[in-house]
Amino acid sequence: MSSYAYRPDAAEGSTRSRHNQIYWAPSSSWYAIGLGATSCVHGALQTRPKTLADYHDWVDQQARNAQQDIPSLPVDIPSDQDMMTDVIMKRLRTSDGLNLDWLQQRFGSNVRNTVLKGATLGLELKMAEIVSNDDEAILRLTDPNGFLYSNFIISSIFAELGYE
Repeated sequence: MSSYAYRPDAAEGSTRSRHNQIYWAPSSSWYAIGLGATSCVHGALQTRPKTLADYHDWVDQQARNAQQDIPSLPVDIPSDQDMMTDVIMKRLRTSDGLNLDWLQQRFGSNVRNTVLKGATLGLELKMAEIVSNDDEAILRLTDPNGFLYSNFIISSIFAELGYE
């Protein structure tokens, strides 16, 4: 069963940006620098200040923290619910889709069934489909309509999961 670990060679031989693949991979980490940039470390997002004055103050605070050995980036591991939310949102916004077998293995069959229930209308309207890929069931949005209505389909899934 495949995992959702970042693989640098995932885009090899394709027209995909290898650089951008890391942003869509669950549990990936990256550091961003500059005004309004967002880093993701251990699943925790940290957004930089958006104005130059605030950014300057933030950089000074980071320097003071470093001198005192205070971590400058969050190291809290996200909850299972936060991780599941992130995985569903990221994977359904890619043509690769959401690996339902991985979802079941990681979060249980109830979550898999609830996700499918939330995707029912998208499946009925052919905005989503379930495909078999290397003996794995993948829920993915169709192109172009599924992607155009991705917020609706993902919101329906989250509503079934009880998210507000």
